[in-house]
Amino acid sequence: MRHRKQVKFIAIAVFVLITGQMGCQKSPTRREVRQNKRFEAMKKVLVSDGNLEERFVTAERLANMGVKAIGAADAIIQVMGNENDTEELRAHAVWALGKIFKSTEGPKPAVPDTVVSALEKALEDSSDLVRIRAVLSKARIFPDQEPEMEILLEMFDKSNDLKMEAARAASCMGARGKGAVPVLIRELKNSVVGYHAACALGKIGPDAKEAIPALTNVAGSGGPAGPAAREAIKLIRK
Repeated sequence: MRHRKQVKFIAIAVFVLITGQMGCQKSPTRREVRQNKRFEAMKKVLVSDGNLEERFVTAERLANMGVKAIGAADAIIQVMGNENDTEELRAHAVWALGKIFKSTEGPKPAVPDTVVSALEKALEDSSDLVRIRAVLSKARIFPDQEPEMEILLEMFDKSNDLKMEAARAASCMGARGKGAVPVLIRELKNSVVGYHAACALGKIGPDAKEAIPALTNVAGSGGPAGPAAREAIKLIRK
């Protein structure tokens, strides 16, 4: 009889232990609570009508968080679509979205339909800066898709600032940016854009071999374009 009571007691104790573990959720640590509060505060700052510089800094902080900032995607998209905001801030938000959902060697974060729709809308924006940043972000997020080459090439007929943006976008495309090789070769002589053009040609790699003569001419020049051209030649010849 005593043995049966002991067995019953042990069985009840095991049941309580198992069910207790199943129903128990780990409470967040103080550090996690503080981090969550800061994160929520950052999202509020981003979508506010407050200080523009502070909102820029917030967008950059979220971008540098990478996949950890996925929870801020809706706030970033809200800024992208707010026509009352400056084009610089909206373009910065587009850039941040690309950094957060950037394809990496590890597990790729799922890309919500809202992100895809926001990028497609940004590609048709009235602002050239927003459009070229959308090209850049889309190239980062979807490395297996054909890039928006038509928009990229269009930017090389505009200001030096937009040309630099286009060269950076071409760099992110890698071999997919080979359609930009002729205009990048042309821009090697541009004292403002030359460095970025050389870097982009190097990132494109062997498909940019036609640029080697032009890069060789630049390689011996002073300034940042020279070293960038020499590095690009190495990468193209690999």
